[in-house]
Amino acid sequence: MLKFISIATTLCFAMLSLTAAAADCPSAQAIASAAPGALKGTTWAGCDYTKANLSSGLNLENANLSQTILVDANLSNANLNETLMQEANLTNATLVKTSFKESNLTYANLTGANLSSANLSHARLYGVYLRQANLKGANLSSADLTAADLSNADLTGANIDDANFEYAKLGGATWVTGDRVCKPGSLGECN
Repeated sequence: MLKFISIATTLCFAMLSLTAAAADCPSAQAIASAAPGALKGTTWAGCDYTKANLSSGLNLENANLSQTILVDANLSNANLNETLMQEANLTNATLVKTSFKESNLTYANLTGANLSSANLSHARLYGVYLRQANLKGANLSSADLTAADLSNADLTGANIDDANFEYAKLGGATWVTGDRVCKPGSLGECN
């Protein structure tokens, strides 16, 4: 009987902490209407902002957005410098001219994201998924793309000075010169 009470109490506290975590996630409307600079350094780890329109030049510098869901969200022109975004899901997100300078996006999912003219300089992109991403004109200088998956991504005109592509997958990607790295569907030739 005591074991059952202990398990029930543990489950109750776990549910309360999940409810509290969800309550700590402000609405997308509240974020979009926040005063300039008011959101710097905030923590919304694990929040869900699917399809949110946060394209008003938001300043989330030094924020913690790890494991945040931003699928189909629009964060164009946002300042995400020095932001923690490990394992965040930004699938098909619009991130045009967004700045991720010195941010940590380790294992983030940016599949199909539009990062044209984005600033990813000095960003940690270890193991990031950038399959079919639009990186035209993006600044990837000194970025760490170790083990990143850039399959079928478009890097036309991107700045890759001192970027690390060790173990990156580039099959089918369009290189900075506009040339294909590998033919689409080539197996293992250009990983």
